[in-house]
Amino acid sequence: MVAIVIQDVVLRYGYNQLLPADSDIIDRDFAWAVMLACGAALVWRHDPTAAALSGWQPRPWQRIVGCIVAAVSALCFSVLAIVALRRLSYSIATDEVSLAGQPTWPLHLAPVVGFGLAALVLIGVAIARFWSTPASDRGGAP
Repeated sequence: MVAIVIQDVVLRYGYNQLLPADSDIIDRDFAWAVMLACGAALVWRHDPTAAALSGWQPRPWQRIVGCIVAAVSALCFSVLAIVALRRLSYSIATDEVSLAGQPTWPLHLAPVVGFGLAALVLIGVAIARFWSTPASDRGGAP
């Protein structure tokens, strides 16, 4: 996507020409970048090694709340992935194309992958929160 944007800027401002590619390609690449960044952001946000290295463990109530929040979030992302999958299926079944004649299924596949990855990451976080050792079980540790 970055290469397409750079090419567009060079052609537009350097040579006063428009990008020969369709805007559909840019839209598709942008959707993929956003959806894959969704899962990546969740992975970086919930890195368990940082907490393990510092020795910090959540208190029982923090562990339970974290587990519930992660599980509900995983459920929401799963529902979004299912809705996106239905849209993808419709796009494939009808051979849907954009105004420029490009097939639209690659664009509709991005939310399925992004929301699915986010759901998997959050399921992992919920499991990790559920099985983490509560602070009260560690004998005086903070």
